[in-house]
Amino acid sequence: MSLPAGTVRVLEVRLASWLRPAEVITDPSSPQLPLQLHRFTRATAASPVAFFSGGELRLYPAATAADRLLSLDCAVCEDGLYEFDDSALACLHNYTCES
Repeated sequence: MSLPAGTVRVLEVRLASWLRPAEVITDPSSPQLPLQLHRFTRATAASPVAFFSGGELRLYPAATAADRLLSLDCAVCEDGLYEFDDSALACLHNYTCES
């Protein structure tokens, strides 16, 4: 999913189907990322993973059509000032999950 402009860091993300918030990864060379491509090593609801890079957030396990975001807390930079913003969730009111 695309996050609002100015989002520089994802602090927490959680889907309703997950048992806890995701481990947020920002390093594209992280060994966790290739693991998400194989069904035996990818993240589960008990240990979800979120990859944030370039304004995009990828969630593992992926959201289902019936799923919903419970939390999305971000650090946002506007006009050279950083603030912690949980209102990013409100910007995604039109977000739909692909099945």
